[in-house]
Amino acid sequence: MQFQARAAILDNDDPGVVRLLADGQLHSITGHGELDNVLGCFLRITPTGRINTYGLGMSLRRLQRDPLNAGGSIERPE
Repeated sequence: MQFQARAAILDNDDPGVVRLLADGQLHSITGHGELDNVLGCFLRITPTGRINTYGLGMSLRRLQRDPLNAGGSIERPE
C-alpha cells in the first residue's frame, strides 16, 4: 500500500493514547516495555485522498499469473 497522510507525534501521556491503553487496544504493541522509555512517542497517521494498492486480496498464484491487473486504488473522502 502507498498513501499520502497527515501524521501527528503524540506523547505517551496524550489523552487519546491513555484512553486506548486503558481499553487494552494497544497491548499488542506495548506489551514489551515500550512505555518505560521516557523518550518514546506514538504516531497517529491519518490517510488522506487516494490509497494505492498492489496485489491486495489476490492469491500469490493469481498475482504471478496476472501482475498487470494487481493494482488497485481507493478514494478516501476528506
